[in-house]
Amino acid sequence: MKLFREHGATEYVGLDGVAEQVKTYERRGFQATGLIRLMMHDGLKDGPLANEASRLTEGEEVRNITREMRKEVFVQSDLEHTGLARSRLWTDEALFGREDTFGLYIASASSSATDELEGKDLQGWIVVRSCQEGFRFGPLYATSYERALALLHAAMKGLEGKSGSFITESFVDNANAVKVFEDAGWKWAGLDYHRMWVDGKVPPAQSKAGRGTTDMYACFDAGQG
Repeated sequence: MKLFREHGATEYVGLDGVAEQVKTYERRGFQATGLIRLMMHDGLKDGPLANEASRLTEGEEVRNITREMRKEVFVQSDLEHTGLARSRLWTDEALFGREDTFGLYIASASSSATDELEGKDLQGWIVVRSCQEGFRFGPLYATSYERALALLHAAMKGLEGKSGSFITESFVDNANAVKVFEDAGWKWAGLDYHRMWVDGKVPPAQSKAGRGTTDMYACFDAGQG
C-alpha cells in the first residue's frame, strides 16, 4: 500500500483473500465484494472427454491463438472484463510463446486474417498453462454460456491423454460461471477466495453493471499485471 501511494496507484486496490484472513484485511480498509471459486477436474489421462458436443452457432468455430495475432486484441479484451491494463502480460514473450501454454478463441468461420488481427468477431477466448499439479485454465471470457462451454470443451480436449489435473478460478459474480464448469464435469475444490477492494471500490468492469459479471467465467491470477 505504501508503494502504491508513492506511485499514485490507489484508485483501485484489491486482493483475493481466504476466509480466515477477511477480518485482517477489513481492518486495513478492504471490503469483500464477491467470491472466486476454485474448481477442479481430475484430468483426461485415463479417458476421453464426455458430452463434448459443441454449442456454437452455425458459422462459428474455435481457432488457435497464433503468434501472428496482434496481442493488443487480448490486452483490450482483458481490460474490458477486469478493468486491469496488463499489456506486459498478453504478449508472446510473457505467455503465448511459452511451450507449456496454449490459447483458443471463437470467431466467425468466414472472418479473414485481418479480422483476426483487429479482434473483430472475437466472441470469446481461453488460455491454458501448466502448473505444479497439471494445468490451470484462465482466463475464460465469452459472450454467452454456450460459447464459454464450447471453449472449455475444446481446451480440455486438447489435453486428452496428458497427466495432471485441471484447476481454475471461477468468477462467481457471473451467475453462469460455476455452471459452465460443472456442466463440463468439474467440481468445487472446497475453497473460495473473497475478492476484496479498498473501501469497496470495485473497477467498473467487475461491478454489477460491468462486463465481467456477464462474460468472465474464469479469471487469470488477480495479482498478475
